Amino acid sequence: MDNKEQNLRKINQTYYYYKTWFDLNKQEEKIRKYNPHVSLGSSKVGREIDFISNNILNCQENYNKAKKRRNRTIT
Repeated sequence: MDNKEQNLRKINQTYYYYKTWFDLNKQEEKIRKYNPHVSLGSSKVGREIDFISNNILNCQENYNKAKKRRNRTIT
């Protein structure tokens, strides 16, 4: 595997990593909107979602950066 393939693989991994975080936050918003009484902090996923919520601006920024890098590499 040459250097270009390794870089592309790393960019894709970063992109999907942050995309997953971004998607989880969107799910949390929907859950809280329709079920405000549900305590998400009681489950493992809830704790992860709370952690993601606390860091969503940073994650969204990194997601956008990874997306731009990925799009530049593909085209």
